[in-house]
Amino acid sequence: MFGGFLMDPKLAERIERENEERLKQRMAAARDWDPNMRWKQWLDLRAATYKPLRLFPNIQPIPPHPNNPAHEANIATSPDGRWGYAELLLPAGRPLAIWQGAKRGSATFDGAVAIPAIYERVRGAQGQLSDWHTPPWMSLTPNEILTLRPGTKLASGSVVVAGLGLGHQLIEVSKRKQVTHLTLIERDRDLVDWLLPVIRPHLGRALDEVIVGNVYEELPKLERDVALVDVFPDYGNNGPKTQRLRASSPKIGKVWGWGTAVVRHQRGD
Repeated sequence: MFGGFLMDPKLAERIERENEERLKQRMAAARDWDPNMRWKQWLDLRAATYKPLRLFPNIQPIPPHPNNPAHEANIATSPDGRWGYAELLLPAGRPLAIWQGAKRGSATFDGAVAIPAIYERVRGAQGQLSDWHTPPWMSLTPNEILTLRPGTKLASGSVVVAGLGLGHQLIEVSKRKQVTHLTLIERDRDLVDWLLPVIRPHLGRALDEVIVGNVYEELPKLERDVALVDVFPDYGNNGPKTQRLRASSPKIGKVWGWGTAVVRHQRGD
């Protein structure tokens, strides 16, 4: 998530002020992004090499908080108005938090990068839609890609991917030759109807089944080899929820949950 992993501006300013010389050194030492690279506490990347999948390539990047009406033209919106896709412009040198289990660090880019993100608006009692919430529901930061990677590597045989998001894990799992059957569980029909047709052309194999429903209700009904669950809003401390799914789904061989590590979040995360 971009908002969840973009450090609080005051915290980022302090880091930049205290480590200005170190930041210059990090920018000079930036290396090419590789989704298979080893995790490092300080990950310094060349902006030109970071090219996450753009689902709506015609929209222009906008500042990280898209509630300004001037940016509405560059938010791709679902037909019901609840979901929005934007590409958020991260300035050069602005640190993003990264995690490996309970370990944390930061990633920087030597130039500006566009980060694909998806937002959800809430419909009020009178039917009105809220502003775009911050943080977004999901965004393709280095942290998102690296923390989804362990689950993707488990995918073999009949696999369930729970949580559509921007489709990153679904796409990566679909490319694995070890996968013989692929099921998607997503709770939101509007998101499926809007975004899945855009994601499908990027799949390595066809989806065998799409289930619209709550993963806590739908997963226990299935018999599969592996379930990869990414439905949690924040990284860290999702172990109990994952254990609950594992206990209620005896016919699932392995259940992996995103962000199960026990972590202490700092103010501003």
